[in-house]
Amino acid sequence: MALPSPEQLANCDSEHAHQVAVFSWAAKNECRYPELRWLHAIPNGGARGDDAHSSGILYICLPVARGGFFGFYLELKKPGRQGKLSKEQKAFTAFLKSENYAAMDCAHWKTAIEYIEWYLQQPKTGA
Repeated sequence: MALPSPEQLANCDSEHAHQVAVFSWAAKNECRYPELRWLHAIPNGGARGDDAHSSGILYICLPVARGGFFGFYLELKKPGRQGKLSKEQKAFTAFLKSENYAAMDCAHWKTAIEYIEWYLQQPKTGA
């Protein structure tokens, strides 16, 4: 039985479904972009306890240096919620940019993939 396509995975339009679609696409495109092997999600939702320090951390990270940046962070919101970053996410995004990391947000898995491909097509930082 074939695995579901990213389109099928994102069909319910939840934030999680779109994130799963991005990682499904990444797994299928590692031959084209070997760096996708290192793409990962940072779990920062749900119950974390009083000492949790991950509030505001953007969910998706690609730790490869491109285009003068040291890495790429992406927040993928529920469709229709682009630009709806929390106060903590805005602060973290500003921090990332001050440290020469690329950081973006979007509200659809296809847009996330466009951003990831754009980033990977930049020249290697320091090369």
